[in-house]
Amino acid sequence: MKLKIECKSNSELIPFSYQYELASCVHKWLGENNAEHGNMAFFSFSGFAGGEAVEHGIKFKQATTWSFSAIDNRLLAKVVEGIQKDPRLFRGFEVSKVMMQEEPEFTNQMRFYAASPVLLKKTEEKGRVKYLIFSDLESAESLTANMCHKLDVYGKPEWKENLNIKFDEQYPGAKTKLIDIKGIKNRGSVCPVIISGMPEAIRFAWHVGVGSSNGMGFGFLN
Repeated sequence: MKLKIECKSNSELIPFSYQYELASCVHKWLGENNAEHGNMAFFSFSGFAGGEAVEHGIKFKQATTWSFSAIDNRLLAKVVEGIQKDPRLFRGFEVSKVMMQEEPEFTNQMRFYAASPVLLKKTEEKGRVKYLIFSDLESAESLTANMCHKLDVYGKPEWKENLNIKFDEQYPGAKTKLIDIKGIKNRGSVCPVIISGMPEAIRFAWHVGVGSSNGMGFGFLN
């Protein structure tokens, strides 16, 4: 299951790059010394829904929603417990309601929307980092390899059988988005993904997200 979190705000404006602040709140709720901090994240979360982009940031009409997901329900319980202790987020936002979202029925091929930018990167010569986007030919190979690595670390290498993840090439609204994380500008793709393979692997991807830096709010799937 996933958590759908409703928030109210007394703030008129938040910056375009608020993702780091939201990630900090997630880790606050998981606990200061949580095992996920600094390790591969088996959870993901979306950005705020809606909002109007204005000159210096994003404006919301009092309330917004976002979602948190984890393959381990104990992490969901930790987040709920953390919210109950301290529902404050940042810049005037505060959690007002937490709802559960049921899982869909997983099949051998499914298409999901990216509710936060999908981040793909590789290290080239001299340590230069290249960001791959939806239009790059290497993107499908990178998406699939990234998920295979997560499955290895999670201890389910058998779920890699026939796994393939790619951006939906037919989607007309694909775009990129630049997210600033502590001064580092990360370019991610806002484009649906198509995943084929074992239903167990697709369920895993639906919960943990695709691409890199899921624990920082990239690659959340709806």
